[in-house]
Amino acid sequence: MTPPAGAADPFQTDGMPTDRELNPHLKLTQRGEAPATPNPGYARITETPTPHVVIPRHRLFANSSQRQLAAALMEPDIYVILIPYGGGRSFNARVPNFGESVRTLLDTFLFGTQTEPEDMDIVKILPASEQEPRVGESLSFQQPWGWLLRCGRDLRRWLLWMERISAGINKTFSIYPLNYFEDSWKIATLSADIITPNTSHARALEILGNVKKTCWANTQFKKYVVDMSRKNKSNLSPQEALVQATSSWELVPADHKDHLGKLTRVYILTGRPLSTDDKERQTWVALINSVDTVWVGVHKIDMKTYQNRISCTWCKSDLHCAHACPVAKVEDWYGPDPASAEPEPAVGGRRVDEEALQEDSEAQEAIWGTVSRGKKRNSRGDNSRGRGGGRVGRGRTRG
Repeated sequence: MTPPAGAADPFQTDGMPTDRELNPHLKLTQRGEAPATPNPGYARITETPTPHVVIPRHRLFANSSQRQLAAALMEPDIYVILIPYGGGRSFNARVPNFGESVRTLLDTFLFGTQTEPEDMDIVKILPASEQEPRVGESLSFQQPWGWLLRCGRDLRRWLLWMERISAGINKTFSIYPLNYFEDSWKIATLSADIITPNTSHARALEILGNVKKTCWANTQFKKYVVDMSRKNKSNLSPQEALVQATSSWELVPADHKDHLGKLTRVYILTGRPLSTDDKERQTWVALINSVDTVWVGVHKIDMKTYQNRISCTWCKSDLHCAHACPVAKVEDWYGPDPASAEPEPAVGGRRVDEEALQEDSEAQEAIWGTVSRGKKRNSRGDNSRGRGGGRVGRGRTRG
């Protein structure tokens, strides 16, 4: 239906989506000018840029010791967080020497006139609580996922620029700063009988237009947008504020795979948050997910069923599932191969329906006992080339 003359049109597509250059989910690792790089001879690693993965602060620090994090946050320019690929309770149990392995690896990265590795400290982030699983519940990938690393300035800058290091099955991890946190642009997850791998681009735009239309008509949504516009000292009219608030929205296709191997195509609604404040962003997302039912003609759009079921137990992205992780698809990848086993994430700490019966321990056995793509390792499983493969530094590792 054509909107009245002068009224904003939720189906308008010219110049949209806006702000794509700011969308963190579209970025790669190794962005910008490279800092000082290590001297030749360091251990073999993946050199190809891989997709940048956004992990918001509330997910990064979930179930983590606040006292421990507070101490690290007092020195945010010294510490970084390491997130193992596939990290969680099962990983920590099966790879108890992760910290030692990483320290040995990092000892091979020397800069400038260095002849010996710098002092460094690697310590596992402790859980806020030791939860025990209930019947049918899996905590295999429960947070905390990460480790804290204190190291020298050159190594820290280079690691943050690299953002992901892959040097072996048990030595693959991402690096996140403590002095800056990103917001995910994920808003909602849509499913419907008209959302399939064969859905046309025009149909997708029609779905998006109806999502905007429904949100614009919602009183609470409209009030929140106007209030945020005034808070930001904007001179936009209420109608202009609604258009601006949703102009960056777009639908990203993703596939959910259940324990039986059934794929379900969904659309993930992404868009620029109205605020950098974490609580305000979560309020924004909650409002959108609680609006009246979205209809596209006679087709009902479901925004509930898959909202918490699209996330990757490997890289921790919330825009795809484990079986479709794009991080490991570069040719010089030396980490675990997601195709060797495909565990699906827990939802609210619990498996969904029949997925509760899936044994994560079997999946993990397949994962950590498998060598993925990449150059062949020697019989010791050592990746090193040149100096430093077995170098022992002066730092400490505490698990």
